[in-house]
Amino acid sequence: MAHPEKREKALFVLILFIGAVSFVWLKLEVLKLGFEHQDYLKQKKEVLEKNKQLTLEYANLLSPSQIEQYAKKDLGLVEPTEKQIRYIK
Repeated sequence: MAHPEKREKALFVLILFIGAVSFVWLKLEVLKLGFEHQDYLKQKKEVLEKNKQLTLEYANLLSPSQIEQYAKKDLGLVEPTEKQIRYIK
């Protein structure tokens, strides 16, 4: 039968080992979460930049001059002549 002192010492070493492993595991988890957080911040920055670009493009596409250019160039529309205009009273 083991001596009580040896048992206490073995139990102490076991608890110390479990504590050390837990500490290292927690540090690694914090490190991993830090990297994930940085990745999410980078993705957020990219999404916000893309959103800004699309907002500007959307505003540009809705401008009257852009619509007129598209109508003339891509749809083949032309300005109406005086004869084609009808005034309604």
